[in-house]
Amino acid sequence: MQILIAKITSPHGIKGEVKLISYSENSSDLEKYSSIFAKDNKNYKIKLIRNIKRNIYIAKINDINNRNQAEEIRNTDLFIDEKDLKNLSNDDQFYYHDLVNLKVRNISGKEIGSIINVMNFGAGDLFEINFTDIDYSKHMNILPFNNDMIKEVNLEKGYIIINEMDIL
Repeated sequence: MQILIAKITSPHGIKGEVKLISYSENSSDLEKYSSIFAKDNKNYKIKLIRNIKRNIYIAKINDINNRNQAEEIRNTDLFIDEKDLKNLSNDDQFYYHDLVNLKVRNISGKEIGSIINVMNFGAGDLFEINFTDIDYSKHMNILPFNNDMIKEVNLEKGYIIINEMDIL
């Protein structure tokens, strides 16, 4: 499985540097991956130059040495193989892709839907549910992924249990 790890958004300056958005929790990991590639399977080596804000960086890529070359890789999504991801240090950590398609159960254990997306816009993790239970389908389907809402995550059995009292 390919994991989206970063995006080259635009050229920066005239020496081939680019603006890059990192989707990694620890952006310095981008310099450590042995294989980062684009959809066309071209490999990239990243050197972070400086942090502009939060997860946006100025970076040097491979043999990109001028603005014209940097322009050619504008809006390029960068991936790694799932096998290259670090092992998570504790049981309360999850990769977003591991959560997608998990069944969602209420406190009673009744299946009420499934996770279709996990996202973070800067204020905390959110998950989107496709409700299959009619009683829940009229409620908000994007919920916070936090300890108040999530009571259990069981990756092995493929489900999460949520506190539905917060949405009813």
